[in-house]
Amino acid sequence: MKIRVDWDNPEQTVICWHFEPEWAWEDFYMAAGISVALRKNATHGKPIALILHTGETAPHRGAALTHTQNALLIKPDGRDVIVVAGTHPFTQRVVQLFRQLYGEMADVNLVDTLQEARAFIIQRRENTGDTQS
Repeated sequence: MKIRVDWDNPEQTVICWHFEPEWAWEDFYMAAGISVALRKNATHGKPIALILHTGETAPHRGAALTHTQNALLIKPDGRDVIVVAGTHPFTQRVVQLFRQLYGEMADVNLVDTLQEARAFIIQRRENTGDTQS
């Protein structure tokens, strides 16, 4: 599988997907399944954010928006913000289109780096009074 999924912090309040070059949509859906399992095993009851660290990779152009919609519009209980950390122009465009279509309903945000994604989540949680890491 070309997407590695794991907790991004010891508090288990952020899941991170690390995309490798040449990932496929099958990898994306398997990563979603792993995320669901991680969530189910978390016992703290706190919201869990998701970072999609795509880096310089991009989705295959065929039906990218549809696949993104299928995965990201499923909002499990306790899901916090989603942050896409990626610099590929096509990835950025897909996220922008998704935000235009679904706005706040999806709560998908775009930054360039993994560090910026982590900082974004911390800032969002501070702004909402939810200060878990």
